[in-house]
Amino acid sequence: MIIKMKKITVISLAKTRENTVEQLRKLGLLHVKNVKVTESNTASSVEDKIKAAHNANAILQEIKSKEFNEIPTIQGAELVNKTLVLQEKISQLNEKISQVERELDELNVWGKFKPAQIIELAERGVFVKLYKCNLEVLPQIPDNCVMHEFERTKHTIAFSLISKENISLEIPEIQLPEISPSELIAQLNDLKEELEKRNNEMLALATDKLSIDNYLDELNEDLPFATAHDQIASHGILCYLQGFAPEENAADFSIAAKEHGWGILIEEPVPEDNVPTLIRNPKWLKPISVVFNFIDTFPGYHELDISPVFYLFFSLYYAILIGDAGYGTLFLLATIGVHIWKGKVIPKQPLYLMYVLNISMIIWGVLTGSYFGVDLPQHAFVNKIVILDTSNFGETVFFCFCVALAQLLIAHIWNIVRYINSWTALAEVGRAGIVVTMYYVANFLILNKPLPGFVIYLGCVSIVLAFVFSCIGKKGEALLGNIFQFPFSVINSFGDIASYIRLFAVGYASMATAQAFNSLALNVGFDNILAGFFAALILILGHSLNMAMGGLAVLVHGLRLNMLEFSGHLGQEWSGEKYNPLKKTK
Repeated sequence: MIIKMKKITVISLAKTRENTVEQLRKLGLLHVKNVKVTESNTASSVEDKIKAAHNANAILQEIKSKEFNEIPTIQGAELVNKTLVLQEKISQLNEKISQVERELDELNVWGKFKPAQIIELAERGVFVKLYKCNLEVLPQIPDNCVMHEFERTKHTIAFSLISKENISLEIPEIQLPEISPSELIAQLNDLKEELEKRNNEMLALATDKLSIDNYLDELNEDLPFATAHDQIASHGILCYLQGFAPEENAADFSIAAKEHGWGILIEEPVPEDNVPTLIRNPKWLKPISVVFNFIDTFPGYHELDISPVFYLFFSLYYAILIGDAGYGTLFLLATIGVHIWKGKVIPKQPLYLMYVLNISMIIWGVLTGSYFGVDLPQHAFVNKIVILDTSNFGETVFFCFCVALAQLLIAHIWNIVRYINSWTALAEVGRAGIVVTMYYVANFLILNKPLPGFVIYLGCVSIVLAFVFSCIGKKGEALLGNIFQFPFSVINSFGDIASYIRLFAVGYASMATAQAFNSLALNVGFDNILAGFFAALILILGHSLNMAMGGLAVLVHGLRLNMLEFSGHLGQEWSGEKYNPLKKTK
């Protein structure tokens, strides 16, 4: 459930602002909200340091160092600075090396020469000029000049022109370099030697990269403090900080205020306040919070905690979309393996969630007779407990429509209970009737099932109820908007019911893919070692790909049906911000 919150305002002397923030961080209960446009850059400075640390960490992570110092010999901040400075030098060296190599490539055609000698010859009356041009634009060479060809290709020619007069051709002249190719080669060798030295220095720094991880932990610890520091508003000798905390902890602030000499104001949040959401559920329901944290989406403070319904239907969708007892068994064994291997050091809730989801998939696979896409013999015992043939379009889609009806009706019944003392409850009764009507219409249009006679009357009464009682109390633009949107909401109800066909489509595609890879492997055969190897490879790669695609389908379709179709009928907008109090984590 969503925990009720209080708005807390803490007032202290401006000169003790840092101590106030530190004490609030120790208290660990206040979700701080910005109460002013700050001119301070404390948090910005910490964020810049975090960015620099991440950049340095990325640089050092790319270096494959055989040595690793478990106890770093250099502090994190110093290591970050040295890494970034050194990386800049290495980048400059690489750029200079590339530049020299390009110059050498351009001069390579002229062989070994010294520009100073050419200049000296010009001073003595012998002029040497270098040209490179397209053969089509090669000009006529004067009679009093000597042409020496250095290179000729299909389209270009490189040559020198030697004469006792300062003659220039009507094509661009190649400018002499400042230094000779041999000097450039020496310069290149020096640069490469310097680069190797810098790379060795970077390799030595990489042995202390654990220091950056510790430094990042410190910075991430300091960031909330710096942010809260920036969000304190000052008025003369006083400053104040505002935020939200659970109602059950409001007394703790009163005690802290007496201890530290603060002024304290505890009040109810107003509708304009962006109150953070704190969800606290029983132990059996906590694993589903992993999904909300993963997608970083939370209900608003004034919305509903749909965790129980979400958990139930998400488990069902996970089972249907992947839909194979064999896959579920592999996933379950992998979960058990991770739990045994890393269970003491990793969070438990993701493991508990995977246990529930994979057991659900195994149950679904057994009830639908799906085992790695293999067609079992008719007399097999497991076929006796199959209750749904997922390859049968009519049966499976009908089941999907039943799931849709159940989930969407839960949404409207929930709303009826929420608004039981208002006209909105009658509007929700009408919307629930529209959902039932569209369920029968979907069965009629898509599955050719007969339409019961009462459906027309149910639909008409439901539409009238939903329309009339959703308009009561609205005026002007709100009333016109409701009138305009109402027909589309009725049509959307049909679309939402039909949308659940995706469960059949994706589940069937997964089964068909598994069968296709099985057939391909059988065609290769197991007649000899080589054929058996390739057949096994096809099975492993094919089923691995199918399992990966199944996981992706759960993230797309399993979340969509809960977050869009169900939440849309419930009126859930997922506008919440997770409760994240200022606190010490270490």
